[in-house]
Amino acid sequence: MESNTNKTKLKSTVLDRIQKEKICPRSRWFFGCYEFFLWALWIFSILVGSLAIAVSLFAITYQRYAFYEATHGSFLVFIVETLPYIWLVTFVVMVILAIFNLRQTKGGYRYPFWKVLISSLVFSFVGGGLLHVVGMGFMVDKKLGEHLHMYQSQEKMEQKMWQRPNEGRLVGFVVKMSNESNQNSINFKDIRGIEWETNIQNLFEDDLIVLRSGKKMKILGQVISTEPHRFHACGVFPWMFEKNMSIKELSAERRAVIDRIYQHKDHGSSSELKNIIDRCAELKVMKRLEMM
Repeated sequence: MESNTNKTKLKSTVLDRIQKEKICPRSRWFFGCYEFFLWALWIFSILVGSLAIAVSLFAITYQRYAFYEATHGSFLVFIVETLPYIWLVTFVVMVILAIFNLRQTKGGYRYPFWKVLISSLVFSFVGGGLLHVVGMGFMVDKKLGEHLHMYQSQEKMEQKMWQRPNEGRLVGFVVKMSNESNQNSINFKDIRGIEWETNIQNLFEDDLIVLRSGKKMKILGQVISTEPHRFHACGVFPWMFEKNMSIKELSAERRAVIDRIYQHKDHGSSSELKNIIDRCAELKVMKRLEMM
């Protein structure tokens, strides 16, 4: 009797609550679609998180082999300035969303939080690593930089750091190589459209090869004058964002750049070349390399 009374009270309570809150029954299709939607959101979160990891890996890889000595006083300062913070934040947000969505699925509440967290991280990192290997991080960063004005891609960041004439750095293209009357000079147009009469008598054969390529490049040296625009080149380096480069290629290019800079340093002590080379031997990058 008491059991029947309790059941009656429970039914009455449930019915009262249904009427009070105006709860309407929903079909199995609704809950099935809702479950599918939650899993779709989880998969989407993992995919975006993987993409964020891929772009971050691309950025960090390029930064690791960048010629940061020419632009910053230390590697720490360089990293703090160039880390892809927007993608790191995106990754954290996507992981949080992935955890939330998975916990909302049928039976998701049964999984411990740490298991859900680790699974989301593992899927994101594995996916991000695979996307990075096939060059997706490079492609996404480059395309967003080309089509979104506000997006600060790695290429835009590199241009911003290297297009600083007052600090001895230019980015651009060779307009005209030296002619018979002047074998030691070229015309170089930077990305701002300013044309510089550039002295190249300090350059080595590897630098001249880059100059003759006709491609976008970086020049390290010193401004001689701004009216007219004259520049003394101490090193010419290829633009590293034309294609997705492997770690082996990036490492080889950095080593070649460092070797060329040391050549200037060694030649700076030569009495025969002293008057010509001193302009390059006194660059800040020389002192930074000495401290390494």
